[in-house]
Amino acid sequence: MATVNFAGCSPRPTCPRLQPQATLARWRRITGPLLPVGGRESQLDQLVEADGARPPAAGFPVEIFGERLYVELSQHRRAGERARLVQLRQLARELSLPVVASGDVRHAARRDYRRYDLLTCIRLGCTLFERRPERPLNAEACLASEAALRRRIPFPEAFENAAALAAQCDLDLLPGYIIRPRRSCPTASPPASIWPGSARRPPRC
Repeated sequence: MATVNFAGCSPRPTCPRLQPQATLARWRRITGPLLPVGGRESQLDQLVEADGARPPAAGFPVEIFGERLYVELSQHRRAGERARLVQLRQLARELSLPVVASGDVRHAARRDYRRYDLLTCIRLGCTLFERRPERPLNAEACLASEAALRRRIPFPEAFENAAALAAQCDLDLLPGYIIRPRRSCPTASPPASIWPGSARRPPRC
């Protein structure tokens, strides 16, 4: 979906990353199952937290994608998330949409939480001492076992739909070989000269 959403985008700054270029006509030409909507920080999630996400406010994707649309259920043990899951499931029923369980993974293991938080701060252009709603609150956004996810998401049909979606996908996450990116350093500048510049605050995107 990200590829379709940003197809035809030119490099920044003429086409910022947060301004997708896809049109409704382009989306309607897509066939097959679609990725779920409703993950953390999504518009649907924000509507649920704000006013319960009544169908007129959140139902526009249904008119475009129909039965190919899924409502994503994820849980990172944050305040109010269990109630949010119940609201999202109820909304899915009102819109006659299936729900699908998701880990909404942001990093591989719990030990990667601090690194992910640091990268988030770099992306936001803030320091580690600034509190931002986009920053993670805990280490729960890592890969979890099915048993752990079932304890967080108590809706069996969400896991049945996740298995059905996975069966339709053909993706090799671990190819036979991995090409590492090349590193380069200007020959006129020794590596040690880079450190003073790295201490400066990055520009806000």
